Amino acid sequence: MSNKFKPKFHFSCPKGWMNDPNGFSFFKGEFHLYYQHNPEDTKWGPMHWGHATSKDLLHWKEQKIALYPDSSADNEGCFSGTALIENDCQYLMYTGVSKDGSENIQQQCLAVNDGEKISKFSDNPVIRTSDVKTEFCKTDFRDPKIWKDGNTYYCAAVIKKTDNNGAIALFTSTDLINWQYKNIIAETKGEMGGMWECPDVFKLDGKDVIIVSPQSVKADSEKGFHDGNNSVYMTGTLDMDKAVFTPDVRPENNFTAAELDYGIDFYAPQTTEAADGRRIMTAWLQAWESYLTPEGNDWSGMMIMPRELVIKNNCLIQKPVSEYEKMVENLPFLSGFIYKNMTARFTKDNYPQCDLTLIARIPDTKAENPDNEQFTVTVSDDKGGSVDLNFDSNKMELSFDRSNSINNGGAINRRSVAVTASKNKLVTFRFIFDTNSCECFINGGEKVFTNAYFLNKNVRKITIDSSLTYGLNFKIINIK
Repeated sequence: MSNKFKPKFHFSCPKGWMNDPNGFSFFKGEFHLYYQHNPEDTKWGPMHWGHATSKDLLHWKEQKIALYPDSSADNEGCFSGTALIENDCQYLMYTGVSKDGSENIQQQCLAVNDGEKISKFSDNPVIRTSDVKTEFCKTDFRDPKIWKDGNTYYCAAVIKKTDNNGAIALFTSTDLINWQYKNIIAETKGEMGGMWECPDVFKLDGKDVIIVSPQSVKADSEKGFHDGNNSVYMTGTLDMDKAVFTPDVRPENNFTAAELDYGIDFYAPQTTEAADGRRIMTAWLQAWESYLTPEGNDWSGMMIMPRELVIKNNCLIQKPVSEYEKMVENLPFLSGFIYKNMTARFTKDNYPQCDLTLIARIPDTKAENPDNEQFTVTVSDDKGGSVDLNFDSNKMELSFDRSNSINNGGAINRRSVAVTASKNKLVTFRFIFDTNSCECFINGGEKVFTNAYFLNKNVRKITIDSSLTYGLNFKIINIK
């Protein structure tokens, strides 16, 4: 397929399969993004680490493959991990998968990037299954997050306990080579899925934050969880001496965790600190449960546009990185007002990339809010394909429907997110469309709703239909 089908400002691999981001970090003046990669197929297979670099988080330069599954410690796969920058080197800790009889066991390995080449430690793994001093399944011990505090190195990795529930185990070291098990700092007892994946641990705005991706979650509208794989965060306090995390209880639902993104296509987020101190997050913009890649495509998988994170009232606020804001601030735009029962159309050849802001005022009373109080944003191609984003002010819900796109939008093609109005009865939706995705930032990033889709790559148009009594303010920026 033509590269016109590829995203414009979301990273995608040049060929083959891509999933979780790995080793996301700022090193030697550039952002480095590694990722789970099968170079030989557009489906998951032998896991390598792909590698790309960027100056601005929007335009990426592909580098050669960083890690191959070619040693005794990782010959069944180089799974996910993270990076630590120290002594002018980038230390990469990753999960090596190897055979133990008939089983694939998972242990933690180390590699070093000195800026010229990446070398694996000769005596991998550095954290072995025998180092874990609690009962667990050796086949599920992965995704190390490493950092340093004072003179101590820390590693948080996920394990599956013998009751099939997930947990985060903490290890410490003084040299990155010899590690000691400390404690379980967070776990599920079935209330937040089964096995957990891809932990991240960091400080932000005076809080300790843990991010994790639980599997096998049961849908819970009060908590905001959907069936299957989710990605959540917890704020609180991590006592490093006792290796105990005390999470904050969220007042809206008396629970300790909240979704990071309410869309279909968001998983395995990972953060890094930029040189200017910003906490920046990326994630895989795809879902395990719903394979979308069109037949004949030679690439599969992309990342979200990186987001800046801040904490406000224990809520993680996500916004597009400032590099993106600088890119669009001087681009041509249209703004105006869409009245009740009015349709607005925007058409452009090869047009999928735009930044659309809609501000809706919610009626004050039930009498003013009949069932047809809604708007719909439709992206359509010239072959009859389309995707819809619909806001229903009666339900206070934004929904996404890709069932009329290529492959009928995959096994999961619809999802909704609850929306809350501000004190002045306004709701702000910022839809950022790239070739194959839409990231919606609701009320300035209080919630985010990310979904992928594939449409025909020829002429596209965006249509906005509104039946809202008070209409819609709009601003649309063409991203060239």
